[in-house]
Amino acid sequence: MSTPYPPAGPPQGPPQGPPAHRGPVIDVSQTAPIPFSRLVKVELRKALDTSAGFWLLAAIAVLIIIVEGFVLVVGLFDSTTEFRLVDFTTLGGYVLQPLLPIVVALQVTSEWSQRTAMVTFATEPRRLVVVYAKLAAGALLALAMTLVLFVVALACLLVLWVFQDNVDWGTSVSGTLGLLVFLFVGVAVAFAAATLLLNTPATIAAFLAVVYAVPTVVATIGALWGDFRDFGRYLNLQGALYPVLSGSLDTGEEWGHFLVALLVWVVVPLALGLTRIVRAEVK
Repeated sequence: MSTPYPPAGPPQGPPQGPPAHRGPVIDVSQTAPIPFSRLVKVELRKALDTSAGFWLLAAIAVLIIIVEGFVLVVGLFDSTTEFRLVDFTTLGGYVLQPLLPIVVALQVTSEWSQRTAMVTFATEPRRLVVVYAKLAAGALLALAMTLVLFVVALACLLVLWVFQDNVDWGTSVSGTLGLLVFLFVGVAVAFAAATLLLNTPATIAAFLAVVYAVPTVVATIGALWGDFRDFGRYLNLQGALYPVLSGSLDTGEEWGHFLVALLVWVVVPLALGLTRIVRAEVK
């Protein structure tokens, strides 16, 4: 079987030359960047629209009501003890500290575990701006849940005032600010770990280790090795936060413990995490 040669003549096919102009050329380099406020709104929507984020926030609100409601019940049956706002908010703060940072960390890690980072960074190539928007959205969520904490506490105080009148309406500014710092430091630790690890289970484990395991280990080593005791206080984040929460952060040594703990568990991991996000290959 033979194959015929192609017929002689000019080559067949599409005409050679520049392609025909089919429409206006858009110069995308002149497009205005996405406003930061819009990015924050998108990140808030991501946190609230996902099942994990929504139900975790709902569970936090329910737990706050249960815990502060328990204190209310105790106050209704104990007319001799005077209850203050800080009695409710501090106990609720211990509920917020281990759970709220996880919601904020999910905003970072979900982009990589669910492989949506490619879409996110294609829409907004400025990766650090996206990370800052996630941090701002997380701070707003933390502020909103803290507001829920105070509203429930004030409602409980009002009920006690009506039925028992064993309420001290005075509040400490330093104690309130201390509670806010206590909560936001926890959020910052989880956010820094999330940027560094970019993995949800690893981030949760690292956050719980920093907040709970490291203080226990440091205290145990300090009890067995006296020379390590003073140094370990600079690594104990919970111990450094206790004077902040109680509004008694006064001495230079306490300030040193607090600032060094922030440097070790927030500033350094966050700097390394931001570098990793900027250089990471998006898949």
